[in-house]
Amino acid sequence: MKKRKPLDHCALLFPAAFALLCLAQLSFAGFGSADKGTSAAQFLKLGAGARAAGMGEAYSAVCAGADAVYWNPGALSGLNGISGTFTHAELFGALNYEYLGYAQAFKEAGTIGLGIQYLSAGSIPETDSGGFETGSDMNPVQLAAALAYSRKIGGFGIGAAAKYIKARLAETATALTADAGILSPGFINNKLRLAVVVQNAGGRLKYGQQSDPLPLNLKMGGAFSVSDNFILGLDLNSPRDNRLYAAAGAEYLLRYSAVSFAARFGYNSRTMGEIDGLTGVSAGLGLMCHDLALDYAFAPFGSLGSAHRISFSFKFGG
Repeated sequence: MKKRKPLDHCALLFPAAFALLCLAQLSFAGFGSADKGTSAAQFLKLGAGARAAGMGEAYSAVCAGADAVYWNPGALSGLNGISGTFTHAELFGALNYEYLGYAQAFKEAGTIGLGIQYLSAGSIPETDSGGFETGSDMNPVQLAAALAYSRKIGGFGIGAAAKYIKARLAETATALTADAGILSPGFINNKLRLAVVVQNAGGRLKYGQQSDPLPLNLKMGGAFSVSDNFILGLDLNSPRDNRLYAAAGAEYLLRYSAVSFAARFGYNSRTMGEIDGLTGVSAGLGLMCHDLALDYAFAPFGSLGSAHRISFSFKFGG
């Protein structure tokens, strides 16, 4: 019996995945910009890595290291050796956000990854039902820990991640959810890769008597290598609690022997028309030396202020 080529599988897989996304968007048709933020645990949308932020979060088919635990577990299958990343982000007000990721490949056994998201809001005065301060302070903290596994099947990277979520406001709530992702083999002389990702599928976060769903998001993405130094990314997102939105980004590398410099630009339409002033655009810089990388990203959010992210990453073993 003739063996199918990876492209034959792709011809069946990606139209089916696209159809699922279209059906999902129709099922979310009752949601719009007015429903933004109605899901619980919004910090799950804050991403991983300054490289992704600089590219407008058009990253589901670009990621290739430990940050893939967040963006696309299926992309972990392309890792050789080990990879790690740490990101610190200064957001609005007293909000600080960290992401820690680690991944290790075990040859034919596949790749295992771990990702941790942590958001702290500093100290906030506690108030009663009448709006008066009680004299006590709250220290809101939100955390998510993901354990991922990925391997290649028929040339495709297939992966999934189980996530544990804990959020503490006046009370503490926990939830379990899952991600899954697919990364295609390279097409057009290995220049094009495609991705399908499901984030935060299932689970509810409950405070007292109120239970809210988690921010389910379905996406399709692509990455195209224009040259060895220039890559383009595009993601189409279908979130449960907002309208369909797109993310596009570009990265250009300047290589000098063992050192490389990166310039990145991106646009994300998620906040388009909802925040006064300049928003949606992003830019970033990167410095790579041997197996180490230092990245920075900047994104203005109009009247809310600007977000700054810095990441340190490493990748050893190929």
